[in-house]
Amino acid sequence: MSKRYNYDYSRLKDRIAKKYGTLTKFSEAMDCNVSTMSMRLTNRAEWPQGDIIKAKELLRISNRDIGAFFYTTNVQKDWAN
Repeated sequence: MSKRYNYDYSRLKDRIAKKYGTLTKFSEAMDCNVSTMSMRLTNRAEWPQGDIIKAKELLRISNRDIGAFFYTTNVQKDWAN
């Protein structure tokens, strides 16, 4: 049985809402398509390292807190192997 990791982006979503109001505005600031950003925030696409750094800067996330925003996991069992 293998495990699949999904990331909990709830804290990141809250920060986006607080700083930008909408996902569309944040996506524009990131120079990213809103559908791609939505896929990243729902674990259907991965975050490239460069975009994590850019988002960290735009959202004013400290180096100390980056893990809480981007690397908090929810572990799910994958029964399909």
